[in-house]
Amino acid sequence: SQIESEERFSLAMEFANDGLFDWNLETNDIYYSPVWKRLLGYEDHELPNDFSVWEKLTDPMDVKRSWEMQRELINKRRDRFEIEFKMKHKKGHWVDILSRANAIFNKENKAVRIVGTHADITEKKKAEEHLKKSKLIIESTSDAIISTDVNGVITSWNPGAEKLYGHQSREVLGRSIALIY
Repeated sequence: SQIESEERFSLAMEFANDGLFDWNLETNDIYYSPVWKRLLGYEDHELPNDFSVWEKLTDPMDVKRSWEMQRELINKRRDRFEIEFKMKHKKGHWVDILSRANAIFNKENKAVRIVGTHADITEKKKAEEHLKKSKLIIESTSDAIISTDVNGVITSWNPGAEKLYGHQSREVLGRSIALIY
């Protein structure tokens, strides 16, 4: 039944980590799921289902980029909306959000709704940043740092190792560490 299917959808959204939004372009009404609001530290009743909420809580430069992408989407110059931006958490810090959405068109080919999700990618972004810093440290140290897989095949060979062993990384990557020793 219709009610069962709505309840099932509601439960699925509640247990998913992604927040849902559903924006009616004709009436400008928007729905933000409770998870969407929780990503930013709010309870459902603390944020109104009003479009200005997204604009107020999103970094102004990101708002501008999002509007441009949204225009391309509804004008069919792109088939999918996917963008990362920062939104302000209730406690004042920024949350990295990955927003994905699709437009729904009517029979006249006019965009009438945009439905999408928000996912918190803050931890993923932190891990990527940590990895970048680690790579920079490994590349810039004069110490030899070599990695191998479980079979002893060389997977990384930094400039320190090049200097110490006299082999360029391109000569040793993918070869057995036994060849060096």
